Amino acid sequence: MTDLAVECALRGEPGLIGHDEERGDKLRAIEFDRIRGGKPFDIDAPWFLALLDGIGQPSTQLATTH
Repeated sequence: MTDLAVECALRGEPGLIGHDEERGDKLRAIEFDRIRGGKPFDIDAPWFLALLDGIGQPSTQLATTH
């Protein structure tokens, strides 16, 4: 991921490095004007559950907002 970020920077290609969900989760520099907030966080995403498991935190102890 960092190698791609450096390659994009050297080419002068602006954006945020990440998996572009609208382009088949391809790892690329996503254009800044396509990045926006407001998308709810999926606490059931497999990568997030694996992260919690890796740090020893059960997902049942996630905080809730009222």
